[in-house]
Amino acid sequence: MQLIESTFNNFRCFKEYPIKYGIQTTVFIGKNGTGKSSVLSGIRRGLSFMFASPNNFSKNLAISNNAKVKSFGKLEANFDTISRIYGYPIQNDFKGSFNNEPVNWSLVKKTMNGGLTTTLYNDALNTVLRYYNDNLIGKLPVIAVFADSFPHQKFNFGTKVKKIIAQDMLPRDLGYYGWDERTNCIDLWLTRFYKVANYTKDLKNEMEQVDEQLFFYQKRIDWKDEHDEHQVPEWENKIEGLEKKLSDLNSKLNSLKSDKRNLIFAKERNFIENKLMKFTKPISVEYNFINKEFELYRIAVTRPPDMKNYTLEFSFNDGRVIAFETLPMGYKRIFSLVIDLAYRSYILNEDSESDGIVLIDEIELHLHPTLQQEILQRLQITFPFIQFIVTTHSPLVISNFKADKKNKIIKLEHDGNNYWNEDVENVFGLDYSTNLSEIMEVSPRSSTIDKYINAYLFLFGKNKLEEAEKMLDKLKDYLGGTIPTLLQNEIDNQKKSYR
Repeated sequence: MQLIESTFNNFRCFKEYPIKYGIQTTVFIGKNGTGKSSVLSGIRRGLSFMFASPNNFSKNLAISNNAKVKSFGKLEANFDTISRIYGYPIQNDFKGSFNNEPVNWSLVKKTMNGGLTTTLYNDALNTVLRYYNDNLIGKLPVIAVFADSFPHQKFNFGTKVKKIIAQDMLPRDLGYYGWDERTNCIDLWLTRFYKVANYTKDLKNEMEQVDEQLFFYQKRIDWKDEHDEHQVPEWENKIEGLEKKLSDLNSKLNSLKSDKRNLIFAKERNFIENKLMKFTKPISVEYNFINKEFELYRIAVTRPPDMKNYTLEFSFNDGRVIAFETLPMGYKRIFSLVIDLAYRSYILNEDSESDGIVLIDEIELHLHPTLQQEILQRLQITFPFIQFIVTTHSPLVISNFKADKKNKIIKLEHDGNNYWNEDVENVFGLDYSTNLSEIMEVSPRSSTIDKYINAYLFLFGKNKLEEAEKMLDKLKDYLGGTIPTLLQNEIDNQKKSYR
């Protein structure tokens, strides 16, 4: 599935706002208030049409999850500041493709208190559900949204999904559980991973516990005295129940070892592990020293001493071993994101590579500059058929991004209530300062510092040394009394051209 074009009409800050997306990756840049979050929200609402539940199909994509069609809030219509009236109807139009077939749909809300006009997305919905009902093992697209709050906000999972995730075989539409929530599902996926990674180990642990209980009750019978006679029948019943439980667990363990479930669990575990390992591998063999410490060599499920719960343990090439709960926040966010996408992909399509659409707000959050430069490439390599639509405030994210027919950088602008966007030409290879000043429209450093330096150099070049020194003193005062060594070296190097 791909998103090709959209037009937001009377939605939030947009009166009429067309966008043409890169079919592989789209990066939105722009100052705060230019509409980046509104664009992602509009796309998120648009994609939710897939989770309607019409009566003309026996199966839909919202049976085992909490997904549903998302309408618009009462105050999400465009607000006219002169008339002070919310403009209706809201109409967001979309053009895309599903299973290589063109699909067009609209989400329309005609009045503030009205609902969505379902007839305007029915054709696209029928295309999706007809394919799903006719091809129950055909590929389904991954759809996911990662807000700027991910993964900080935890999700309160209901009893229904907890029971489902504990099953040996998962329903395919579970891959859409919580797909558009601001909260995250990482605990759900980790619970599942712990199950498939340690299923036989859990059974063996449970069998050991039952053995301990059997030993306890047998010893109580062996050591009974006349005061315990009345309790013996109860203890014998306990022993009988525990022996049956132990027999059942042993049969279950033998069954797991002898049937294909063990292989199925291993395939699931390997898929998730391989995605994480691939994500952390160096992008370039030639420059593998960049972010070398980021590469994993092992992922293990462990249960620390004196702890009841399992944890995911990451072993890095530089010798560090870190539990998931104590990962640096930058690592934790992107590892959570990869695990989430990997699990959605596996549940939907097993070990086949999935296509789909993934939205990520502020993709650079918590990342060191070297990882900011690589994050998009790593995602593209790990999930090669997924269309990523992301926002960023970082010039480093776009400095290492090759814009072409499939990959676009779109700059969002506004002048008062007039909002527009424009494609940015390929900036791959431009240095940080150029991207910062020319594309992001930010001065690399304070304009006051530049003014003092330029004035000093001008006076120095005119041989007005006394006045030049006074200007240098003003720069020192502005900087708190001293000029940093690196800045002084920069000034000295520039002075050479004035002699």
